[in-house]
Amino acid sequence: MTTITNIAQRILDENNYTIEDVTITNLEYLIQNAIDYVNLRAGTSIADLTGGTTFADVLKDDNFNDNTIDTTYWEKFYYPNNSSDVTETGQRIQMVCDTAGDVLGLNTISSYDLSEASIKISIPVTPVVHQQAIWLLSDIYRDGAGNRMPEMYPALANGYNLYKSPLYGGITRIRRNKYKAFWSTWELIFSGAWKSSTGSIKIVTQNGKITFYDDDVAIYSEAWDSNIPTALHVVIASYAATTYVGTAYFDNFVASNATLVENKSITASSAEILAVKTATAVSLRAYLDRGPNKSVSGVSISSVISDPQYDFLTKSLEEQIKELKLLNKEPPIYVKNDPVE
Repeated sequence: MTTITNIAQRILDENNYTIEDVTITNLEYLIQNAIDYVNLRAGTSIADLTGGTTFADVLKDDNFNDNTIDTTYWEKFYYPNNSSDVTETGQRIQMVCDTAGDVLGLNTISSYDLSEASIKISIPVTPVVHQQAIWLLSDIYRDGAGNRMPEMYPALANGYNLYKSPLYGGITRIRRNKYKAFWSTWELIFSGAWKSSTGSIKIVTQNGKITFYDDDVAIYSEAWDSNIPTALHVVIASYAATTYVGTAYFDNFVASNATLVENKSITASSAEILAVKTATAVSLRAYLDRGPNKSVSGVSISSVISDPQYDFLTKSLEEQIKELKLLNKEPPIYVKNDPVE
């Protein structure tokens, strides 16, 4: 199986570098940046360089009973600490938010058509953190450091947010964002006392409407906002604030009638892997040229591409990206009996 780690070793070997020149960790960071760059320029959807994965055509249930997060379906995210605080333990999901500002969660790797769907998650233990939530988000972001998300995420995504909170003796709230801007644009559209401290939260979409439930009781409904796409990622998340810190628990994820829209973890083809390796080698050369006290986070492929001194390195990369664009073009559609040009 091809992995980022063994691609890193191959890049070292093929370019006659050693780990004294660049650590594997730093090289993996450059590889991830290269993946992002190739995706952007070639219109590809490489999420990583791992082997093939089969994705469900519909959003599936997950009872979390095997104590192993299904990584073909979910991926962790976190801010600002690390994803080891998200585990499947004791036949449920556990998120340790022990510091104010912690955000932890799981998001579906792929997006799904949620125009006529139902999404439900159980909350088996009374919440102690500021939010235990379902998010429906148009975009998933990472900031290049593993599964760490940018500070402003999910402010940069459109969607809906339904959560239980221990604030004010226990409340359920709903927010909506249609501007893809800052957190302040997440409009509070409902706030009320929770139906119970545990139970479940659920979102149902049907006939152009979205309805939110607290313990299977409908608490708010509105027409689906036209600024929010129906192709969305489902996110289970917890957020700690001020004195509202601790461990959040989730169980029994249930979904129905949500079909796969986009597979965000497409296996890289040999052509895509070659382009990623070339892009990484280009940025690695720039990184090594920086000399003592160099910072890998300061090297971006886009900045190297625009630097005339690396022009001879980037030509082959641009040619590979042109080839990838051709490979990813849809075949022409011809009307029957029309001449084929």
